[in-house]
Amino acid sequence: MIPMLQAALLVRAANESSAGAPAPTAPCRADGSEPVAPAAHLVARPRGVVHVAVSPLTPSGRFIPVTARTVCRTHTRRLAVVPRSRAVDVFRYRRVCVRCIKALLPTAPGVDGTPLPRDVEAQLYSFLTIPNLHAVLRSCTTVDQTHMVGRLALMLFGPKTMRPPARRSQGQAAVADLHDAIHKTRARLVAETRTPEERAALRQQRDTQVFNDALTARQRKRAAAVDKALERARRGGFLTPYERQLVDSA
Repeated sequence: MIPMLQAALLVRAANESSAGAPAPTAPCRADGSEPVAPAAHLVARPRGVVHVAVSPLTPSGRFIPVTARTVCRTHTRRLAVVPRSRAVDVFRYRRVCVRCIKALLPTAPGVDGTPLPRDVEAQLYSFLTIPNLHAVLRSCTTVDQTHMVGRLALMLFGPKTMRPPARRSQGQAAVADLHDAIHKTRARLVAETRTPEERAALRQQRDTQVFNDALTARQRKRAAAVDKALERARRGGFLTPYERQLVDSA
């Protein structure tokens, strides 16, 4: 499971689980405007466990109120909101609350990485956009993760159009750029995961292919010259010493 996708699914599941429930009282902003509707956020202490909280933020937007509770209802001190740009690092280097995940699993199938039917998976990831998939692609560290992004791109936005770039619409160009980025990222990761022995074998194979291509080109050139010399000799034309040598060797 790609960490950024897992974070997106957890936050979406927390938003869905809070739908229909009475919203917590949100504090007004510093300018006195209406409070922002509560949404799900990844929250944590500076070096603590990461939780999911459905709560309005403080006026600064960096914390949740002290009276707010996480999905697992754990009593903690004031928790800081984890920026979306750090979601990948959080899931890679920090511990995530198991009780928050278990509480959200019924409304977020696939968070634990289990395979899902195509229809269920399409509905689960329907909130993703092309910029979202670009961000997820930048966080991929393995070839398998790029295959997952490619499957989601095909499932949500379809294959790359065969139209030339000049005749593509804006949406078709965006989908084509996404598929091109997936292939480039996959090729880079494949090259990075090769062992020194595999790289040496590929270099030898590439050198052999270059030698065979050059040999084939020389053979085709000589065959064309032999055919030309034979045709000229058949018509009784003048033959150069090299052409007579070609005719004798034919």
